[in-house]
Amino acid sequence: MRGTSRMNATRQSPFHQWPSDVIVRLASHLDITEKVRLLATCRHLRELLEPILYQHLTPDTYWKARRRVRLYRTLQERPDLLPYIHSFQGLIIPTSLSGPYEPREQVESRESEIQKRIEDDWIDFSAPLLAQAINIRDLEFTDYIGWGSDLDGRWQAFKNIVSNMKLHRLAYASSSDCPLDFTPVLHGQPELRQLVLSYSQAQFEGLEETAVPKLKVFKGTFYQAAKIVPGRP
Repeated sequence: MRGTSRMNATRQSPFHQWPSDVIVRLASHLDITEKVRLLATCRHLRELLEPILYQHLTPDTYWKARRRVRLYRTLQERPDLLPYIHSFQGLIIPTSLSGPYEPREQVESRESEIQKRIEDDWIDFSAPLLAQAINIRDLEFTDYIGWGSDLDGRWQAFKNIVSNMKLHRLAYASSSDCPLDFTPVLHGQPELRQLVLSYSQAQFEGLEETAVPKLKVFKGTFYQAAKIVPGRP
């Protein structure tokens, strides 16, 4: 009887009388904490609004490492959420301080070789998730010096994944002094409209003028602009 009463109460909820698009539009004005509280009120709202929580992810350095780790573990357990991601701005791997299978409380001072092993574990953990996020159109990742100085090919999987994305905006920041050729990434981006590079060593060797034909906004150094802007619309 209790379950039946609860079901009837849910059906009588005014939310069930509202068009779904109206609820989604109203929820879009809430911050993430308010959205979480709202979808916790009933199953109908959870099914309707849960995808919205994952449309725009910003797991940057302002997030605590534990929160970033929790996000990635949720995405691993719920791969059905990955296609809902439209923009990703933050750290591609959640943390270099602890591995994906190790509680952060147990992490002590690490030697560099051990830290590298833990980072490798995270690369293996997160690369398949990013590959399944097929609807990402806005990608911004930061603080990956290893991306540019990838002498042992550890980041090649991520480079391939980014190359296969159909992006509208790509932003990358690094303090590395190692050159990084963006040509392979840009060759597969016919819909790219914005390219933002906070990375003085980014290069575009052999980039054809037919690549990125819809590029409208570029931010980088004057030298980079001279290489990428001529001949483009």
